[in-house]
Amino acid sequence: MFKNTKLIQASILVITLSGANKITGFIKLFLSTSAYGTSADADAMAAAWQLPDVFFVMVSGGAMATALIPVFSAAIVSHDQDYQQKLSNTILTTIAMILGTLCVVAAIFAPWLTRVVLVPDFAPEQQMLTANLMRIALFGIFMFGISSILVSILHSHQHFLSPALGAVLFDTGFVIGLYFGAERYGVHAMVWGGVLGIFMHLCAQIFMIRRYNLSFWPELDFSLPEIREILRLLWPRLVILVSLEIVDITVIRLASGLPEGSTSAWFFTVLLVNMPVDLFGISLVVTFFPTLSQEYNSADFKQLHESLVAGLRYLWLLLIPSFVGLIALGPAGIAVLMERGEFTAESTQLVYSLIVVAASGAIALATFDVMALLYYARHDTLRPMLIQVVAIAVGVGLNFALVGPLGIYGLATGRLTYAILLVIMAWLVYRQVYERLEEKLLFQEFGRCVLAAGAMAIAIRLVALLPLERLLFVIAAIPVGVLVYGAVHLLLGGTAILEIWDAVMARNNVVEEEKV
Repeated sequence: MFKNTKLIQASILVITLSGANKITGFIKLFLSTSAYGTSADADAMAAAWQLPDVFFVMVSGGAMATALIPVFSAAIVSHDQDYQQKLSNTILTTIAMILGTLCVVAAIFAPWLTRVVLVPDFAPEQQMLTANLMRIALFGIFMFGISSILVSILHSHQHFLSPALGAVLFDTGFVIGLYFGAERYGVHAMVWGGVLGIFMHLCAQIFMIRRYNLSFWPELDFSLPEIREILRLLWPRLVILVSLEIVDITVIRLASGLPEGSTSAWFFTVLLVNMPVDLFGISLVVTFFPTLSQEYNSADFKQLHESLVAGLRYLWLLLIPSFVGLIALGPAGIAVLMERGEFTAESTQLVYSLIVVAASGAIALATFDVMALLYYARHDTLRPMLIQVVAIAVGVGLNFALVGPLGIYGLATGRLTYAILLVIMAWLVYRQVYERLEEKLLFQEFGRCVLAAGAMAIAIRLVALLPLERLLFVIAAIPVGVLVYGAVHLLLGGTAILEIWDAVMARNNVVEEEKV
C-alpha cells in the first residue's frame, strides 16, 4: 500500500502538470480551429508532421524510452557518476548523429516525399505547402529527439517534474505562434510555434539534468554492455512504433483522396482523443514504469502484479468517464471547444462522429500501454512486438477495405478494431507465457467504471433537457456528471477514489509535518 501511495502521489504531480498542459492544449486547439478550421491548408499542416514524427519515433521516441529507462535505472544503482556520464554521452551522441542525418536528407527530398509518399492526391500547390511545412517540422523534431533522451534519463532518476513542465512549454510555443502569427503567416505560424515550444522543452530538461551532475559532450563508447542491452530491447519496440507511424502515414495517404477537410478532421479528432489519454494514461505509464522495472529487478513479482493492477484501476477510473462524458455532451461539447471562425457546424458534426467511433479504441490503446509495461519491465520487448504486428496487419487491412464504402469513418473503424485486438492478445499471451493477473478484480473494476459512467451519461442527458444555452449546458453538465459518476462508483463498491484521496491526504500530512 505504501508503494501504491507513493505511485499515486507521483501520478498526481504528473497529472496536475498535465492538466496545466491541457489548458495550453485547449488554447492551442481554440486558436488553430478558429484560424484554419478543416481547410486545405489545415490538411497540409496535419500531413506535414507525419514523416518527422516517424523519424522521432524511430530514433529517440517511445522505443528508446522503453529500452533506456530499465537499463539506465540499473546503471544508477550499480555504477558511479563517471560511468553514467559516459553512457549518457554515448546515447546522446548517437541519437544526434542518426536523427540529424535523417532530418537533413528528408528536408532535401521533401517535395518528392510529399508528392509520392505522403499526399499524392493533394493539389500540386498543396503538396508544396506540405513540403515547406515539413522542413520546418524536421528542424524541431531534431531538438525534440535530444530532449526526449534527457527526459528518459530524468525518469530513470524518478524525476517527473521537469518533463511534465516541458510538455506545458511545448504547447505554449504553439500558442505563441498562433496568437502572434496566424493571421499574417497562416499555417506556417503554427509549425514555427511548435519549433519554439520544442526549444523551450529542451531548455527545461537541460536545466534540470545538471542537478544530477550530468552534462553532455560528444563521446562514443560502444564497448559499454548497457549499449548492447539497449539495442537488444530497442529493436522490437522500434519495429512496433515505426509500424504505427507507417499506419498513420497510410491513413493520411488514404484520407488525402477523400473530400476536403477529412485529413484535418481526423487530425483534430486524434488531438481531442489524446488529451484525456495523455492526461491520465501517459501520466500513469510515466510514473509506474520505473517502479515496475525496479520490482522485477528485485524479483518481487507479487508486488509487480499488484502495481500493474493498481495502474489499470486508476486508468479506467479516470479515462472511461472522460470519453463517456464527452460523447454524452454531444456535438455541443465539441462546438464549445472548437466551433468558431473557419471551424463550422459541419466540421463539429464530423469530428464528433469520429470521436464516437474512436473513443473505445482510445481506452483500449491506453489499457494496452499499461499492460505492456509488464512485458517491458521483464525486459521482454519481443512478444509485444509480435502482438502489435498481427494487430497492425488487421487494422491496415480494414483501413483499405473500409475507406471506400465508409470514407473517413472506415479509417476510424480500422483503428478501433486494431486497439481492441491488442488488449485481448496482450492479456492472453501474458497469461499463457508468464502468470495470471487478478482477472476477477480487473473485470469487476472495469464493469464498475462502465456502469458508473453510464449513470453519468444519463444524468448529462437529463441536464440537456433543460432550456440552457450551449455553453451553460456544458458548464452545468460536467460537475453534475462528475458527482453522479463518483457517487455511483462508490455505491458499487469502488475503492480507487478513496485510495487517491488517502494518498493526497498523506501527502498533505507530510507537508504539514515538514513545516512543524
